[in-house]
Amino acid sequence: MVKKGIIQSAAILSIAALITRVLGFVYRIYISNIIGAEGMGLYQLIMPLYALAWSLACSGFTTTVSKFVSQENAKKEYGNMGLVLKQSLIITSLIGVILSVILFAFSDHIATFFFKDSRLTLSLQILSLSFPFMAAGSCIRGYFFGLQEAKVPAISQVLEQFVRMGVIYFLSFLMLERGLEYAAAVAVMGIAV
Repeated sequence: MVKKGIIQSAAILSIAALITRVLGFVYRIYISNIIGAEGMGLYQLIMPLYALAWSLACSGFTTTVSKFVSQENAKKEYGNMGLVLKQSLIITSLIGVILSVILFAFSDHIATFFFKDSRLTLSLQILSLSFPFMAAGSCIRGYFFGLQEAKVPAISQVLEQFVRMGVIYFLSFLMLERGLEYAAAVAVMGIAV
């Protein structure tokens, strides 16, 4: 029974990952076509900062929450499962908010001195809004993994990619005519939303 659950969960997550990768491939081609090489260059400049913020805010929390929820579920300590989720949400969201405030407040300085391109200021400000939600999402995914409910994280990954694509599609028509700074910001809005 356990082996069947593991195989089923792995299959669900693999299918979701495949769908997400295909959609991501289509998304990158579309965004590249609408914002051009220079716009993609600006977008790619801030991706390492996004990865660093993700690492600081929630690296390891998905696995940790999953492990503790799984242990408490096995012991039938359902109240403790909620407590694990609540505590991890508080910790990661607080870290995410702190990172957001720092990045938003110093976005101009980071764009100018670190990236050497002031056109990234708006993109960095938009990106900063995503950190608390990204951190909370990692805890919630861990919670469902701990319950061996792979469908919820799988569906959320695919839905997230569709939302990202839809936001980019609709906002690109409004923002592109404002210049390259706004074109890169549109790409970052996909992450934030």
